[in-house]
Amino acid sequence: MSPKKTKWSNWAKTEEIQPVTIKYPMTSEEIVAIVHGAKNEHKQIRVAGSGHSFTGVVPSKDILISLKDYSGLISVNVELKQATFKAGTTLKDAAIVLDQHELGFSNMGDIDVQTLAGAYSTGTHGSGILNQTLPNHTVSMKIITSNSQILLLDNPSDPKFKAAQVMIGALGIIIELTIQLETQYKLKMVSKKEKLDVCLENLEKYIHENRSFEFFWFPYTSTVQLKLANKTEEEIKHNRFTSYFSDIIMENKVWGVVCKFTKWFPRTAKYVSKLAGALISEGTKINLSHKIYVTPRLVRFTEMEYAMPMEQVKDVILALKRYIEREKIQVQFPVEVRFVKSDDIFLSPAYQQDSCYIAVHLYQGMNFEKYFKGCEQIFLQYGGRPHWGKIHYLTAKELAPKYPKWDSFQMIRREMDPEGIFMNDHLELIFND
Repeated sequence: MSPKKTKWSNWAKTEEIQPVTIKYPMTSEEIVAIVHGAKNEHKQIRVAGSGHSFTGVVPSKDILISLKDYSGLISVNVELKQATFKAGTTLKDAAIVLDQHELGFSNMGDIDVQTLAGAYSTGTHGSGILNQTLPNHTVSMKIITSNSQILLLDNPSDPKFKAAQVMIGALGIIIELTIQLETQYKLKMVSKKEKLDVCLENLEKYIHENRSFEFFWFPYTSTVQLKLANKTEEEIKHNRFTSYFSDIIMENKVWGVVCKFTKWFPRTAKYVSKLAGALISEGTKINLSHKIYVTPRLVRFTEMEYAMPMEQVKDVILALKRYIEREKIQVQFPVEVRFVKSDDIFLSPAYQQDSCYIAVHLYQGMNFEKYFKGCEQIFLQYGGRPHWGKIHYLTAKELAPKYPKWDSFQMIRREMDPEGIFMNDHLELIFND
């Protein structure tokens, strides 16, 4: 375990901090010792995964723990289709290991660099109305609590389990996760261009006839890109050169240069969005599930994402369109729309409602406040709940009424961390009235 005095920043550079020390434990015993010492010295601790949260969930002025050296597979049960990983394991590394056992995640988002603990405890999701968010596949977890004890949570009916599935690091430090998996499977993903009005008219069909469905609307256009994925027994169809040219050269290298140009000349963003919509790549890919779900994201951006009640999606998209065009928002990134099944996790944005997640982005370093605040007002008007790892401007006062189990979570949080050693400025804002 090597403590260092250095700065920490997240992937999008929206959060930077210089804590007293950053520690890199390699064992659970070392993490227990850090917690014990912090409590005795009345210091606060936060845990950094891969830095892919855009909010202030990670920064700590006292102690920051990185789990990059606490990763890897602990055990796998092929018969039960379950695997236990150390919390610092990334989704990407976990998927590679699971391949060797012919197992795969039931669902994934489009980025796989997050640690398992970070992805699960912020409610990361993929898309598909029959699929729930990632933390719903948690079988059990081990957490180091503020009293330096290792707590095993493995009873889905236990309120502490439901609170800990999405806890944003507020109940303790996750050190192990056991995940329910599926037999390894292939997906056939069809990408195609369509008109926005046609997409919205056929939304129910796309949602219910595909395992995974998402679409991207390009501002200042009537164009969307559809992505429809379903299980298949067909042979893998993957042209390395074509994929590299499309995913890396066009969607990252070229797109990165274009985004820098719009950062220097913001008024060109409207035309860039139109060009991007016109150049949408269409085609079909067949590959192992995790190679279809995930898309390389080399161009850095800032993001806001809200979960909306499913029935509100059409009205929200049209309201966003009117807002962007009326206010002449300089945005070059498409609006991303995904769908998930309801669940019963206390702080899940999809709690008790089938949900549509709508995400808006701006290139890293561009002023996002006006755009995001305007979008947030639309999301709130239609009953939205924020993604815990994405930019939002809500406090405890606005958040509490959105979650029926808010008071239950708060009671458990105060019981498990009475002295607030796992808090920071951001968590104080969202949890303390």
